[in-house]
Amino acid sequence: MTEFIAENSDRSIKLRQYRDALAISGGVVIAFSLWDMLKVLIGLFLGEETITEIVSSSIRDGNVPDSENGAKIRMMVWLIIIGVMILICTLIFLYHLYIGLNAYREGREKTKKKRVVYLVLTVVSSVLSAVVLGISIAVLFQGEESGSQVGYATLLLEISSLLNYIYLFYSAVKIRKLERETV
Repeated sequence: MTEFIAENSDRSIKLRQYRDALAISGGVVIAFSLWDMLKVLIGLFLGEETITEIVSSSIRDGNVPDSENGAKIRMMVWLIIIGVMILICTLIFLYHLYIGLNAYREGREKTKKKRVVYLVLTVVSSVLSAVVLGISIAVLFQGEESGSQVGYATLLLEISSLLNYIYLFYSAVKIRKLERETV
C-alpha cells in the first residue's frame, strides 16, 4: 500500500489554493453564460417588448397585408428572429465554455500544456464586462426604471461576473509564476 504524503510547503499550498480558485472560476464562467442565455430568451418571450410585439411592429411598418401570405411572412420573420437569437446565444455560450473549460482543466491539472488563448479571451471578457457594467450603472440611475429591483440584480450579476474574470486571470498568472519558481 502506498501512502500519500501531501507536500505542505508555502509554495505547494498556494499552488493548490490558486488551482482550486481557477477551477471554480472556470465553472462560474460557464454558469454565468448559461444564466445570460436564459435571461436573453426570457426577455424575448416574457419581457416588456416580447418577440411577438417586435415581429408585429416590423410587419406593420413593412405594410404586410393580413392575408394568408401575411401570416406566412409573419411566421417566417418570427422564425428568422428566433433562429438568429439562438445562434447568437449558442456562439456566446461556446465562447464562455472555451474559457471555463480551459480554466477548469488547468486548475485541476488535466491538461498537458498551458493555454494562453483562453487567458487573452478572459482579458477581453473582463473589458467587455466592465463596459456592460458601466452601461448597467448608467441605465439604472438615469433611466425610467431608476432603482428597480431587477436593475439592482442585474448590476450585482455584472459586478460578480467582472470580479470572477479578474480572479480567474489572477489565479492563472499566480500559478504560472509559482510553477516557474525553483523548489
